[in-house]
Amino acid sequence: MRMRKAVSKKKGRGWLKALALLTVFMLFTAACGSAGVSGNESSGGSTSSGGGAAGVSGGGNTPGESFALDVAALGEKLYTELEYRDQLEELEPEVVYTMLGIDAADVAAQKNYFSSGATAEEIIVFQATDGAAASRLKDALAARCQDQQDVYASYAPEEVGYLQQSVLVDKENYVVFCVPVDAQAAEKLIKEALELK
Repeated sequence: MRMRKAVSKKKGRGWLKALALLTVFMLFTAACGSAGVSGNESSGGSTSSGGGAAGVSGGGNTPGESFALDVAALGEKLYTELEYRDQLEELEPEVVYTMLGIDAADVAAQKNYFSSGATAEEIIVFQATDGAAASRLKDALAARCQDQQDVYASYAPEEVGYLQQSVLVDKENYVVFCVPVDAQAAEKLIKEALELK
């Protein structure tokens, strides 16, 4: 009986080590893959849909009018009102910046939720410091989506479809990326929050 307990404990540790290594590999791959992303588009909403993310570019407001979004509230709404297959957890902002290869100086506010790595599900809502920073953030998120597709293709290919349907939307200084079960529902919530048609 004691022998059996020792063996099962050892198996449990092996699984945890494998999960830890997989997480480190994913973080390293994401950081390396997006480190070379540079923002070469003009400020204001950009229209790129890299890595299979459904790109939606937001129109600007009339001159003198300013759009304001509660980043934390939108992140929370996407988390609570959409379906996810994994339990999502919020990461420290510095971890997200490193993972995406972005400069913290580009971010005025953020809210994020990430899966444990078992799925590709995640939510990232950024308020950039200006239009150029928003463009760099959008490029980094598009690169993240492509990097994740490459990573998941080798060990969880069913996740690639979710990534290909992911939603990447921007308006002015705001950029939102979401990989839920239902991308259409996410896009609807995001467009409503950003006041897009």
